[in-house]
Amino acid sequence: MKVLIVTYIYPPCTLTPGNRIYSWAKYLHQFGISPIIVTRHWDDDVKSENYTLKSVPTKLSIEKTNEYEVHRVPYFGNYRTKNITKKKNLFQKIIYNINAVKEALLRYYFPHVLPYGNLFDYTNEYLSKNKVDVILITGNPFQLFKLGYDMKRKYHLPWIADYRDGWTTEAYKENKGILTNLVFKLDKYFEKKWVGSASAFTTVSDALKESIANYVNIKGHVVYNGFFKEELSNAGRVQNDSIVFLYSGAIYPKQDYQTFVSAFKKIYPRYKSKIEIKLIFLGTTFLNPSFANDPIFMDTKEFIFLADRVSYQESLNIHESCDVFLMFSHKGMKGQASSKIFDYMKYEKPILLYDNDKDVLENLLIKSNLGIICNTKKEIEENLIAIIEQKINTGKINSQPNVDYINTFSREEQAGKLAEIIKKQ
Repeated sequence: MKVLIVTYIYPPCTLTPGNRIYSWAKYLHQFGISPIIVTRHWDDDVKSENYTLKSVPTKLSIEKTNEYEVHRVPYFGNYRTKNITKKKNLFQKIIYNINAVKEALLRYYFPHVLPYGNLFDYTNEYLSKNKVDVILITGNPFQLFKLGYDMKRKYHLPWIADYRDGWTTEAYKENKGILTNLVFKLDKYFEKKWVGSASAFTTVSDALKESIANYVNIKGHVVYNGFFKEELSNAGRVQNDSIVFLYSGAIYPKQDYQTFVSAFKKIYPRYKSKIEIKLIFLGTTFLNPSFANDPIFMDTKEFIFLADRVSYQESLNIHESCDVFLMFSHKGMKGQASSKIFDYMKYEKPILLYDNDKDVLENLLIKSNLGIICNTKKEIEENLIAIIEQKINTGKINSQPNVDYINTFSREEQAGKLAEIIKKQ
């Protein structure tokens, strides 16, 4: 059975969503499915916050292995992406804004205005010459779902919409202006139209599944992001004399890290003469450079480290050597099961959550028996004291993970779930 998977993000791009699709390429063959990936060309590694906008006009390349195929098309970008970071005079700003508005409004009918519009052309060309059984399209960018709608009508193929995040159903959509509100209304209309033609959709949590299903009126399935089990060579075994708290990745507007940092700053002086204590934010400033300018970090260079984005292997080493992972929920939002939580869980170390989402994060942390769940600054302080004193007295932080439960979130196990969904279409 063959499935054509269309995705914007895929290795060598090191942005997190690429691992979800790569795991499907790597494991689906074990379940009798041959994946063909259609994506864009990327450079070898993330270089800057505007990495996704950089043109990579490398010619079409096709990689074939015993497990999968990857078809990489050139990425030329468009006027908006090529000029978004350039300094502009008044006339250039007017031209830029005209092009941006044109793209925002025309993309629903003319995908060629999109910077990745050639993904539409190549997919159409491929399907005109090759037989597949199912199409799977992963968003965002959610405009790719139009491709599923178009290919369903043209080739009568079942397709699956994969939501890594919610689109118009997420609670954080806010009024930001006339054009933004207009685009949001158009997004809502076309989400229902395009995804309504799919045979099914997949997403990353039960809460997102319910909200999406209620809107598009088709059956949804949860396929978690999971973790690569083969990366566990040193998991849980690296011990240090210091105690290290680690948050890895981006911070988003509705995540309250300040309360934790404030509690950490209060507790640190009590123990700094007894043990080396570190709080690391790894790669957080990459997508949000202004993060480092938050006044909360004033006079904390001795014990709080805002580390740059590092290579994947370096990141694994840092994760292996920390004592406690940090997770910040998205206030007022349900269903936010980012891949970070699974990358933490595989190490079988304690995970401190602030504050309780009373949803998927709470459920994962309780069932994995790894959770330290805090709802107030006082609770953070109390747990920090208990953790630090345990490390001072015993040289380690105790953990009694539910290993069988944790292993159900391996990327291989989740690919097996996806295979079952594909075979039913």
